[in-house]
Amino acid sequence: MPAVHISLLDNSSFIRGTTLAALCFAALGGCGSDKTPPPATPPEDSGNAEAQIRYLECEQPEDLLSAVDNAPTGYVICANSNNALSLHRQDVRECASALPRASTCTGIGSGTDSGAAIGICRSDADCTSQTQGYCALTAGACSCHAGCKTDADCASDRVCVCGAPVGESVLAKCRSDADCSPGSLCLSASDGACRRIFACQHPQDACAGDKDCPPMYSQCTLEGDRRVCKAPPNCGRL
Repeated sequence: MPAVHISLLDNSSFIRGTTLAALCFAALGGCGSDKTPPPATPPEDSGNAEAQIRYLECEQPEDLLSAVDNAPTGYVICANSNNALSLHRQDVRECASALPRASTCTGIGSGTDSGAAIGICRSDADCTSQTQGYCALTAGACSCHAGCKTDADCASDRVCVCGAPVGESVLAKCRSDADCSPGSLCLSASDGACRRIFACQHPQDACAGDKDCPPMYSQCTLEGDRRVCKAPPNCGRL
């Protein structure tokens, strides 16, 4: 059998070639012209832009408890509000009701048959034609008023705000925080026309409650979709 001879020169050339190839692939991902470039470094995560938006705070939030059964109502009072009528609606709950009450109302024309036709009443029993109807003294006369226990008892543009003896329907563009962007609260404000309205907070709001406003422009008022500080109209309490 003929001998096979491998020269040292050939062997060292083979080793050098193998080593060079290994270095190329390890360091550069290949030495050929068709090599695949390393992946680009991904951009830094800027985060969710929506989550970075900052809204004015509801300061020292405190649950609004029902005047009927002292249970939480889903509404929260903020310390930067002037009164409990400026509220944050955290979640939707049914309002407790004290109707019908056994008490009677004493006022102009109360209890007369002729008065019932124009809303004059003596007790809650005279107001059953209205949704959650009750009899209350208004401007010296006992009149029937419509109330609510849930938002379904109100018109489509209103929510039920719990109170005594039953809830009251109030204008609203949101029903709870769930209708708002992350971090934005469903918060009440003046509508500029002596009424309250609930609306989601806007990043450019100037106030979250009346106490965020200066004395000359002391009412936090919704204009469009933003809250601004304005002089209150001469219409008494909101």
